[in-house]
Amino acid sequence: SWSTNACANNVLATMAGPGAGQFRTISSNTGTSLTITPAFDTIPDGTSEYVVAEQAWVYLYINNQAGQSAAMRML
Repeated sequence: SWSTNACANNVLATMAGPGAGQFRTISSNTGTSLTITPAFDTIPDGTSEYVVAEQAWVYLYINNQAGQSAAMRML
């Protein structure tokens, strides 16, 4: 169980089972459920495996050059 909104603004990543590969932002939570946005394309079920993680920035360096870099936000 979670504290109310302890997972808000984190990411739900479905890792295996129906819905695998989907990433969604957690907009709120209760002690036993998560509200995500946007809705799932494929709804996970009781066999699906997931993780809750913080949002993060990923920096890509091209040819080991900081001047040639790109950043993207992982949701």
